[in-house]
Amino acid sequence: MTQWDRIGIEGLPVQVVPVRDIREHVEDPLVVCPCMPRLLEDGKVVAHNSYDGREIGEVCRNAINALGVALAHHNHQWTDVERDHFDHATLILDMHYPLP
Repeated sequence: MTQWDRIGIEGLPVQVVPVRDIREHVEDPLVVCPCMPRLLEDGKVVAHNSYDGREIGEVCRNAINALGVALAHHNHQWTDVERDHFDHATLILDMHYPLP
């Protein structure tokens, strides 16, 4: 069973909304939903954020990893403190938002 539904109307972006969220989402393409959805795939998909926070761990983990990659591409050598912060953040994410 998926946690997300895809709802499409001919000619408009597909709306991807969380299933059984704690609030209803605005799926009218002319009104911005309060969850601050993102436009993906060259404007073909509107991805809504959950109100219950189910994707927080994934979003934060992706951001932390992207920053690490960006630093590596600039030949940045991590200090012990930076590595400790990264490891600590990863442990907290794994504890509160474990990978499926």
